[in-house]
Amino acid sequence: MNTEIIDFYLEGNSRKKTCNKFNITDTKLKNILKENNIHIRNHSEQLILENIKRTKGVNHFYFDELNNKNVYYLGFFGADATVRKNRNEIKIALSSIDKDFLEQLKKDIDIEKEIKIRNTTNGFQCAELSFSSAKIKQQLMKYKIVPNKTYIGLSLDVIPDEFKLAFIKGFFDGDGSFSFNKNTKQCKLAFTSHTKKILEEIKKYFNNGYIYQDKRTKVFSLEFSTQPSLNIMKSFYDLDTAYLNRKKEKYLEYLNLRNKNPRDKSPS
Repeated sequence: MNTEIIDFYLEGNSRKKTCNKFNITDTKLKNILKENNIHIRNHSEQLILENIKRTKGVNHFYFDELNNKNVYYLGFFGADATVRKNRNEIKIALSSIDKDFLEQLKKDIDIEKEIKIRNTTNGFQCAELSFSSAKIKQQLMKYKIVPNKTYIGLSLDVIPDEFKLAFIKGFFDGDGSFSFNKNTKQCKLAFTSHTKKILEEIKKYFNNGYIYQDKRTKVFSLEFSTQPSLNIMKSFYDLDTAYLNRKKEKYLEYLNLRNKNPRDKSPS
């Protein structure tokens, strides 16, 4: 009898449902579980488990064990994802030209929902991908990717040192830019944020860069001059992670332009 009770509980059923099925008290159930060294789930853990059982269309455990590939997405989500406050939905909306990126994200996290294409009120076409996962929402919270994160701010402090570059690369694809001047052949890498702390941490990580605040928008920017920009961009694309294709293409376009001048050399 106890084996059946334990198996039923381990299938993800709540204590209340288990007690009702086997006509036992909650105290009796707890004693059985403790005697068999079975972890007794708290209310929050039970809700997450029930959410996982209801929503099969995503790999709920994708962020459980960190690596460069999933930490890249943490950085990207930190910059460009919407985490709902009262729901378990996470949504990413990009320009429709970046639909290929969402296809890669969809594949990597095993998201079953389709990518939606819609027109904004400003006449722009965007691509949207959303999924629901209490488990992933909880994981994102560990890395300060929360509702209203724009003004709460991200931090590298919660990212292990060996994965910081991957996180910064994801943050760059979400809230960064790479530009260049065809005439002077100078380039610039820039990050933007409503909070200064994450930019200070990125500046410290690369031991380079200049931070300033736009007086009109109050947005902070971290910028790098040509050679540091090239070194950082190279380090980004040496990592085996996803990437925003149009930003990489712009970087490669600049390298091609730079290589046409024999006095200029791309980073090796």
